[in-house]
Amino acid sequence: MTGSNTIGSKLIPVLLQNYVRPEWTVGKQPNEKILTIGKGRLPKKMEVKAHGSNTAFTALQQGTADIGMSSRPITIQEQQGLQTQTDLNIKDMEYILALDGLVIIVHPDNPVKSLTIAQIAQIFSGKIQNWSVVGGEYVPINLYARDDQSGTFNTFQHFILNPLNLALYNDAKRFESNNELVKQVASDPYGIGFTGYAYIHDTRALGIEDCHFQYFPNRFSIKTEEYPFTRRLYLYTNIPKVSSYTHDFIDYVLSDEGQRTVRYTGFVDLAIEANQNRDSIERYVSHFAHQQYKNSLKDFTNLTQDASRLSVTFRFEHQTTTLDNRAHQDIKRLVTYLKHPRTQTKTIMLFGFTDGKGSYQLNRQLSQQRAEKVAFLLEQQGFSVLTMKGYGETIPVACDNTRLAKQVNHRVEVWVK
Repeated sequence: MTGSNTIGSKLIPVLLQNYVRPEWTVGKQPNEKILTIGKGRLPKKMEVKAHGSNTAFTALQQGTADIGMSSRPITIQEQQGLQTQTDLNIKDMEYILALDGLVIIVHPDNPVKSLTIAQIAQIFSGKIQNWSVVGGEYVPINLYARDDQSGTFNTFQHFILNPLNLALYNDAKRFESNNELVKQVASDPYGIGFTGYAYIHDTRALGIEDCHFQYFPNRFSIKTEEYPFTRRLYLYTNIPKVSSYTHDFIDYVLSDEGQRTVRYTGFVDLAIEANQNRDSIERYVSHFAHQQYKNSLKDFTNLTQDASRLSVTFRFEHQTTTLDNRAHQDIKRLVTYLKHPRTQTKTIMLFGFTDGKGSYQLNRQLSQQRAEKVAFLLEQQGFSVLTMKGYGETIPVACDNTRLAKQVNHRVEVWVK
């Protein structure tokens, strides 16, 4: 396995260790026991090379890795390089292992609690070089960043630097490893860096301000992908060269047992959680100055009274009712969740939303169609959805000022009561 340091240095070793863990079972006759090693057929050696996401796809193309680990999606060029060897769609090679949040970290004693995305970009590009400019002490800012092979750095560029056409400041200290970067920030009262949610350790993650929203990274906001720097962690395979134990291992990491291991290691697993905290609803209120939204807000608030929102949130291909790659797996997880004795008597409600681009009526129509699409898939599994409504752009969870934020607002939420 080759690729992401975020995945390979911490998560994959624990998953592999649990995957091959010996298990004793009772034999067919008294005084008989069976020792099973691993969940399937095992290779003689399992090797993990965690030098950065960029190395994953080179290794897959060269045939030097069975699995590529990446903390970012595959690029078109990388996809084309692999598809020269197979006619299969990239979705047949891509597996979402877990979720993560890119977090901006500082020393615990730093008085700054949150920054805007623009301030973060200006700091890491060298345009802001003193903490006093953003509410801190009058001392220089020390920058810590991942190296160019890192998918975490690629994600940082994608979310923060690229939208403002900025580049990382040359004086930033660069690291191949998340652990080494975090250690440096934890020992530097004037340092700032970025890493994955699972690596915060002895540092403190800053809040993120974006127009009228303020976000702090937590498990639920990352699971819903509403924390603005949420990312998916991927495993990729090269279809013609996939071995049986590769399939077995991927099945294991996507299983309930594998996902429990994901959570144990500090990453955000894909298991569904319920949240009754209504802060996410109350923060919408300030947004609705336009009269046409008030009735929709009142209707939504009434319907969700005494209800819980589930962490599973369905997203779609651009301007379509086609579910994205994560959503196909999430449908299966939602069905399993709803079959549990604790939840099988719950009423299911689906609410669709869009960004603010285009006409209000067309957005309401698209969001309604998406809610109906999810309802149809659930009804195929024997679940009746009594409430499915499309609210268009009425209730955003992110600013509509960037392409990435617009993608976050396109969603179908699942509520139960």
